[in-house]
Amino acid sequence: MSETTPFQIPTTGDLHWFKVPPKVFFEPFSIRYLAELKDLSKIFIVSDRMIYKLGYVERVMEVLKRRRNQVEIEIYIDVPIEPTTKAITEALNVMNTFGPDNIIAIGGGSVMCVAKIMWMLYEHPELKLQDIPTQFADIKENVFSGPEVGEKARLICVPTTSGNGSEVSPFCILVDEKTNTTYPIAHYNLIPSVAIVDPEFTYTVPKRTLADNGFDMLSHSIEAYISTYANDFANGMCLEALQLIFKNLVNGYNGCSCARANLHNASTIAGMAHGNAYLGLVHALAYKIANHFHIHHGRVAGILLPHIIRYNAKAPIEGQSQLKKYDVMEKFGRICDRTGLNPGNNAAESLASECEKLLKGTESATGFAQCGIDEKEWKDAVHDIAVTTLESQYSKYNPKKVTVPELKEILIASYKPIA
Repeated sequence: MSETTPFQIPTTGDLHWFKVPPKVFFEPFSIRYLAELKDLSKIFIVSDRMIYKLGYVERVMEVLKRRRNQVEIEIYIDVPIEPTTKAITEALNVMNTFGPDNIIAIGGGSVMCVAKIMWMLYEHPELKLQDIPTQFADIKENVFSGPEVGEKARLICVPTTSGNGSEVSPFCILVDEKTNTTYPIAHYNLIPSVAIVDPEFTYTVPKRTLADNGFDMLSHSIEAYISTYANDFANGMCLEALQLIFKNLVNGYNGCSCARANLHNASTIAGMAHGNAYLGLVHALAYKIANHFHIHHGRVAGILLPHIIRYNAKAPIEGQSQLKKYDVMEKFGRICDRTGLNPGNNAAESLASECEKLLKGTESATGFAQCGIDEKEWKDAVHDIAVTTLESQYSKYNPKKVTVPELKEILIASYKPIA
């Protein structure tokens, strides 16, 4: 009898799961499903004042009032631009007094981040907000353990912008306004119960906001695809999201509603992918730079992305090895094939150049000099940014191990705009 080789699943990391919300609704006017979802009676709506002024909260409330059962609603609209510890504490106090069975977050990334952390603390009052950054720092440690949610309430996320993907991901951020520190928070139990991806909310988003968010979702898709924790389930989503983004970003920027609807789907698809494959150097750097200079996270990601693509394609320096079982150039080639780009002799260069074309096509900054940062101030910050970037969990998932001198070189190169 001949011996057989045991079947082994090929993988670049050690992830063997794929976690997304139990329910995702995606189509125009999909907020109508709020009238049909079971088990809604006491609803706490979390949003911000801009979303409230645009009438989006009222639009959701009109749907809720069409339910067969009578619902009790409490509204909190004081979420700031950043998800600060102060904002979470204040909102949580109001929510605890109300005692909802459903939380509905209507807004962008900050609103959904606040809602996620509030949800966890509402379910588990024994947890302390100041301990969240250390307890929920490493996603791999919180796959099958940690505090469960959903016993008291569901979290329903209704994103009104495209790019963050928080409505389907296990990630959020927490900003300590006292120390001006941004903490990435990661726990699979922070994945919302329901995501309602209704493109109707995106048709009036300002074009600058849409472009910045577009580069956030673009970097999500590329980084998740080349992550050392990439997997078959996430890979297909990355490629589909990339196809939608390359095809629709410029048209969406110019106001095409159909393109914006496609981008809204792409954002959620990319969110599912990076929630299960993670990110890399673009985001490791972007969080530090955005926090230090108070620039939109997506704008930072857009500037960095071509530089990081080219860096990851370079041969390792002496004493530094590319991670095993990994061919990043092959991955870049597949992206080119799926999105219709001509890889030529260098797929990475073709992809980086196409990203730069998107930056120009959306009138976006291509260097940090265009973000109002003084050159001396930039150079003075480069070393600290490089050092702290190595501490980021996202640096671990990049396909190429990076050094501080390499990071400084990337940062210096990214200051001046491209020609």
